[in-house]
Amino acid sequence: MFITRLGANLKLYKRVLLEYCVDVVQAKYMVMYRECLVYVKWVVDLFGHGGFAYIVLDRARREEEVYRYVRSVLDEKDVVMVRWMWLGG
Repeated sequence: MFITRLGANLKLYKRVLLEYCVDVVQAKYMVMYRECLVYVKWVVDLFGHGGFAYIVLDRARREEEVYRYVRSVLDEKDVVMVRWMWLGG
């Protein structure tokens, strides 16, 4: 037996998320991990094969990453807008 973290680019990773992640945000899956509130779901049967997976979602981290991404896009738009206004747009 071995433990590994599936890469986000793998087909198995995407299949596991599509199949089992739909209902992961429920109170029964909530646990505290260090200082974070995360949702952890344990999947025993992976598409008819022996094996198991832990699906973990840290909503606070996800929101922070989305915020950073949107902020960077908006900052780039601001730079483009300022440049457009400076050029006499």
